[in-house]
Amino acid sequence: MDDTSGEVQDENRPSHSAVNGGVSLIDTGPSNNLGISSQSAEAKSNGFIFTLNGRQAIGGLTRHKQAVDEVSGVMGWTIHDLRRTARSLMSRAGVNADIAERCSGHVIGGVRGIYDRHEYFEEKKRAFELLAGQIDRIMNPQANVVPMRGER
Repeated sequence: MDDTSGEVQDENRPSHSAVNGGVSLIDTGPSNNLGISSQSAEAKSNGFIFTLNGRQAIGGLTRHKQAVDEVSGVMGWTIHDLRRTARSLMSRAGVNADIAERCSGHVIGGVRGIYDRHEYFEEKKRAFELLAGQIDRIMNPQANVVPMRGER
């Protein structure tokens, strides 16, 4: 892992780890609003954010999705819907479009992608913080209308 960029590149990692074939590691801190608890040293050294045992990525997403369906009572959604929703919420939060695309694992193409090798670690971290804030506002809405009292 390159400590300055947060980017993990390892030939032993599966190519499907990210859309762009690499693995992007964002330090989420001890805990965050997305419900990701702190990971063990082993998990961090292996580069996993979403892991059950610290040694491998979460597998069997279909089984996990079915459990969420049962608990929530919501059916007919796909894992990709979560990516689409996250991308849309980042736009709502004012995240720069290029940064939001990078957070989704997309590579910026063309000449910009060839010459701009900066990893945008801090920018992506801030984007995920803003995403967590958007999710928090959805999950814990605050009243935005204050009743006005008339004169008596």
